[in-house]
Amino acid sequence: MDDTPCLAVSICRHLEESMNFQKERLEAAVNFSEVEKQLWDMVIIGAGPAGSVAACAAISKNIKILLVDKMNFPRNKVCGCCLNPQSLAILQALRLDPVIQNDEGHPLEAFCLAAGGSQVTLPLKGGRALSRERLDAALIGEAISRNVGFLPGTDAKVGEVETDYRWVHLQQGEKRKKIRTRLILVADGLGGESLTALPEDRFEIASSSRIGIGAILESESRDYPPGTIFMACGREGYVGVVRLEDGRLDIAAAMDRNELRRLGSPGAAVCHVMEQAGFPPLDFLTNAPWKGTPPLTRRRRSIAGNRYFVLGDASGYVEPFTGEGIAWAITAAQAVAPLAREAILRWNPELISRWTRLHRHLIGRRQGLCRFLTQILKYPFLVQGLVRILSHGPQMVKPVLSYIQGV
Repeated sequence: MDDTPCLAVSICRHLEESMNFQKERLEAAVNFSEVEKQLWDMVIIGAGPAGSVAACAAISKNIKILLVDKMNFPRNKVCGCCLNPQSLAILQALRLDPVIQNDEGHPLEAFCLAAGGSQVTLPLKGGRALSRERLDAALIGEAISRNVGFLPGTDAKVGEVETDYRWVHLQQGEKRKKIRTRLILVADGLGGESLTALPEDRFEIASSSRIGIGAILESESRDYPPGTIFMACGREGYVGVVRLEDGRLDIAAAMDRNELRRLGSPGAAVCHVMEQAGFPPLDFLTNAPWKGTPPLTRRRRSIAGNRYFVLGDASGYVEPFTGEGIAWAITAAQAVAPLAREAILRWNPELISRWTRLHRHLIGRRQGLCRFLTQILKYPFLVQGLVRILSHGPQMVKPVLSYIQGV
């Protein structure tokens, strides 16, 4: 007897209950009409992992923090939805792992790499697959419980500098407010526009940069079991597939822009790459609700300025593999907290260079390795050769995986 309808109903019910639970926790924690009445110690623009973890790491009894995001939550994003060991270790250290402790998310035990019909499965250790709806909601909920103010559905722009504070311009629909803060953390992601009014705000985008596309499918395909990251590589780009905590499949891809146009649609491009790599086909890919990103590989010329620091995807990005993107965001969020407290007490221009050096030390070198590996992925014959070599000695790649995962 076909149990597909029962499974679909179960998944939908689980997702609906999850969403209702999250919405109860993610109502605005401050009143927009009263937000301008005080001087905030810190305003964080962007409530993804970088922003919400930074809020939780920096908050204390005497610090007033406002977390702002243009989106309403819960919401999904184009993301591989993988937390690697580095991410989980930091969340545990900051007491931010209640969702993980409650056994949400599948433990990640393997990484299956395929190209040209050849594939190899490599062991992973210590990661988890968790949807961004669940992860972001849990982190924002923790921030609210620690007395962080939260304003969803609010656009924010970094404004002019005064002697002891900086202005932030907020907008909800037709309503506008102007608030003061001692420090701003910019964590508004790849497409964030909170710094566009500043002359020093510039992204350098790699000419060969791919764009990200993603979708989530309700699928019971046994070809993609929980606990494994599947990566298909082709000339057009690469596609990652992982099973989420509620049984859905998360599909995240980095695709060449010209090839995407040539193939006609995101679904057609993903199908083509998976077919060429030798992965089993998935139903409904062409009709999936695909989302896209701006060009992925980019570097920000300046990640700090007068009374602001930039972190997370907003600071620059490289195409990731096994959860590195979220790990970079969470690592930077933990690292910026001591500097943020220092900046709140007394701003010092030297903090600009200190954050730049620290960020480069913690994030830059791992991003450099990922940048090198993404160049290899653009040549399928090299990936095929690598797959054949690793099939005879998978232990050879262990040091590389351990390094980029922060083990």
